[in-house]
Amino acid sequence: MADVSQPAIAPESPDAFSHRLLLLVFGLVCVSLVTYLPEMLELHIGGERDRQIGSHSFVLSRLPREVLLVGIVAYLGYGLLLGRARRQLTVEAVRVVSLVVLWCLACFAYAVIVKDLPMIVPLLGLKDLQYMPLLLAGYVLARRRLTALLPKFADLLRWYVAPIIALGVLQTLFSEHTRTLLGARSSGPFANVNTFGSTLVVCALWFLAARISCERIRGSRHYGLWIGLCVSSALTTGSRTATVLAAGVAAVAIAYDRSTRTKLVVLAVLLLLVSSLPVVFSSERLAGRDVGRSTVERLRLTREVVDRFETPADLAFGTGLGMSSKSVTVVFGRGRFQGQMRDPHSTYFYVAGSFGLPGLIALLSALGLLAAKAPRPEGALFAVVIGLLGLTMNLFNFFPVDVLALFLGGILAGGGGEPVRPSSPR
Repeated sequence: MADVSQPAIAPESPDAFSHRLLLLVFGLVCVSLVTYLPEMLELHIGGERDRQIGSHSFVLSRLPREVLLVGIVAYLGYGLLLGRARRQLTVEAVRVVSLVVLWCLACFAYAVIVKDLPMIVPLLGLKDLQYMPLLLAGYVLARRRLTALLPKFADLLRWYVAPIIALGVLQTLFSEHTRTLLGARSSGPFANVNTFGSTLVVCALWFLAARISCERIRGSRHYGLWIGLCVSSALTTGSRTATVLAAGVAAVAIAYDRSTRTKLVVLAVLLLLVSSLPVVFSSERLAGRDVGRSTVERLRLTREVVDRFETPADLAFGTGLGMSSKSVTVVFGRGRFQGQMRDPHSTYFYVAGSFGLPGLIALLSALGLLAAKAPRPEGALFAVVIGLLGLTMNLFNFFPVDVLALFLGGILAGGGGEPVRPSSPR
């Protein structure tokens, strides 16, 4: 009797988990193309945008990314529980995650017990940290030593960057919102020029990290083109911080170009650009806003944040978790609770107000350790760019900047994945 054997089931590829997680994160980034669509259309087509976001618009803009985030967390937990990614978690990573969770719980208890806030307020404050699992996801993927991890996600990112840059160009040429001598200030698919500018800067960081990862491979030069597109589009936003940092990323990218002529030409253009920035941003006609009024407003917010710290306990545990959260303002409105304030427009002020000086020290230490131990120069450049972006904007309230930055930071903290090497001749 003939032996009829059952067909063998092909085992799952060892990189299948990593590839699917990359696609889930990219899907979460792509949700931002439609998240701010009603506000963006009203900004550039329907006149001045209403600052009070309605509850229906808030739910519709939140629902898709919340679903995808739950999917990412569930799939990451599935991989950790079944051993697919458990070996990539080091003891140090588990300790760091445990300390962060414990300190968040301590600040939560301080806000509820001492500050006598309703429990929903610190819960909404913790919600601002909802994308922190992407830091762990990037770390786990990097520890799995996936080959060409950075280039693979950067290649996906090109399909996201191309449409937002094209939309930004159309807004610059045809929009009537905040016209300047150079055209309208573009906001891409967002309703905020700073969100668009900072997104372009972080995307340029991704392309630069991918280029460095495979700098010796033929065909990797196309990442330089995408860096140039991100920098050029950042100029149209009128965001001072984004423009300067995008130019800095481009300068570092030039250092990895082997052509001396290209280095000299682009370096001369960058020097001309940087030297002209003070003139451009000090002119209301060129910048599209009253620069002096903007500076005075930021200084007023700084004094308001500092005045919130009244006792030594406030320095240790913050002035109340959630009191400077944008989510609390959207749900309850401004001035509902005593001590509530608007977005402090600085990541450092936000962290200090929500988690006290220990939280601020932890954030600065994390950036310093990343610059010292991560693959160079990507880690150091990431720490500098994100650190400077955090001076003028609260990155926890800018989607998808927080997603892209946390995911890239986790990958660099985990070693950056397996570097791409030239194939050996046969």
